[in-house]
Amino acid sequence: MVIERVERQNAERISGVPNVTFDLTAVLHNKLEAIAAYEVYKQDAREAGHRQAEAFFDQCQQFERTAVQQLRELLAQNLSVGPPWATPTAGDVVVE
Repeated sequence: MVIERVERQNAERISGVPNVTFDLTAVLHNKLEAIAAYEVYKQDAREAGHRQAEAFFDQCQQFERTAVQQLRELLAQNLSVGPPWATPTAGDVVVE
């Protein structure tokens, strides 16, 4: 577990992408795939005449869409911060 944490910290330092931003992006990807899958499930339920299942899948899809909107907002905030090497630290001299 400690080695994994160190590797993640190094990946963040090297790539300039904070782990939280990576995690949010991964969750966004999963949510978008779920939205597409629910569309297929709704079509299957529709073709089978199973209105309750179709309504359930629609609810699930709407829940995922709400989560996607929240993720987009979080990512917009995180991506506007920039990479760690672009942010001055306490030891840096800032020339204006």
